[in-house]
Parts: sequence; structure tokens; C-alpha cells
Amino acid sequence: MAISFGVVTGATCDYGTVNSSEKATTAEIAQARNAVGLITNEQAYSRTTTAKVTAVLTGTAPAAGTSVAIHGATGLLTNVREYETNTGYAMVDAENTKGDSATQVALA
Repeated sequence: MAISFGVVTGATCDYGTVNSSEKATTAEIAQARNAVGLITNEQAYSRTTTAKVTAVLTGTAPAAGTSVAIHGATGLLTNVREYETNTGYAMVDAENTKGDSATQVALA
């Protein structure tokens, strides 16, 4: 893979200009133990995708509990943080999460 500069995934958001984005997948693992407590088997049984974006705020930031797509992953926003400084742009961090094929219901 060639080295690339900047946001190369085409990540976008409706409320700002993407500065950085991140996507992670984690699995929950079940463990079986023997009589002396040693782990003998492990099996993955659930996968969760989490996506995060940091953007220069150009609109109204979404509220936590709404459903949005970040970095190609649609999920419920679990964390939204807006911040500003006297030497930079108004910024927003947003994070969404979705487990496997879960049906999600956003807050109204």
C-alpha cells in the first residue's frame, strides 16, 4: 500500500469538514475453562463497529442518540463533543457504535 497524506477514505459528515476519522471493529470472546481454571477454548460471538470523526464545525452538530453514518458505518451517536478556542476553528468530535446486525432506534 502506498503512503497517503490526509483523509483518503472519502469520509464526510453533514455538519462539518472532516479533519480526521477512525473506524474500529471489536469482538466479544467467550471463554471455556478446564477444572483448574485454564482457558481451553475461545470463540468470538459478537462484533461491534465504532466510528469516530473530528470535523471543523460548519453547521449544527448532531445530538447524541441520533443515528448517523461516519466513515461508512451507520450507528447511534454515543458521544458528541463541541469545542472552540480563541486560536482555532470551532470543532466537533462525534462517535457512533453499532453491534452486529442490531436494530437501532434513535432518540426523537
